[in-house]
Amino acid sequence: AVNALFLFYALYKKKLFRMTILLSKTTYGIIAMTIGIILFSNVAIRIQRYLMREWRMDYTLSMIAVAFFLVVTISILYLLINRSFFWLFIRPEQKKRERLTKFSEDITHMLSVTEILQKLSDIVQETFELNRFYVLIRASDGTFRIEHTINPLEEKNFHLRADHPLLTHFKQHNRAVLLQDFSRKTLYRSMWEKEKALLHNLRIESFIPLVSDNTLTGILMVSGNPGKPVTSQPALAFMQSAADICASAVSNAYNYERALEESQKDDLTGLLNFKFFFEILE
Repeated sequence: AVNALFLFYALYKKKLFRMTILLSKTTYGIIAMTIGIILFSNVAIRIQRYLMREWRMDYTLSMIAVAFFLVVTISILYLLINRSFFWLFIRPEQKKRERLTKFSEDITHMLSVTEILQKLSDIVQETFELNRFYVLIRASDGTFRIEHTINPLEEKNFHLRADHPLLTHFKQHNRAVLLQDFSRKTLYRSMWEKEKALLHNLRIESFIPLVSDNTLTGILMVSGNPGKPVTSQPALAFMQSAADICASAVSNAYNYERALEESQKDDLTGLLNFKFFFEILE
């Protein structure tokens, strides 16, 4: 039993096991009853003798009193375990769901790609300690270029060509992937050595795709702070959920910005028309 507890704890610390799977009212009750019985197995007889000696209770009444104390103890233990497990395991998961819900509500009516990506960056930084966070968006020529970083002073000259092996991977698997897992694939070997070195120097840990209507819209490149990698399955699942919410909003915003830009240009010359100047004057 002790080894099993240590095993569950080790899996939880490695983020390979979610404690919420085991947490339920029935589980709380079983744990409380087990602890209560263990505690009373050592003191029940002493309490009964004390009640019979000091309170002049007969054997039956003293047994009822001991049983009552046991029920009260189990009830208190149940409440303590319930609240402790709630704040340790359940509440953090609830906070993540609440953040995703608020994030979805905030970007629903946004029509600016810059604002949407900033919101995406904010929610990820609120949840995890990041060292680097790049958002690459697909350009008209099919390449993916950096549109947002958490550090505005960082260079944005890095891009992924249209036939990049990572893009090929995401055409087949539209879920987050760790760099260490991707490096074991054949596609990774077809990358240029300078690209591999760049990813290593940037300490990139994971890639998260932004997919809208089965179309790859963008890619997140993420790395955690030294000693605090963001590589666990719950972390990847959270960022993937945020990316899924963001993908359709980014696609809609780009369509809006493209339509707005086209409405401000003359069809024949491609120059800005009078509508653009009137909007500036207004």
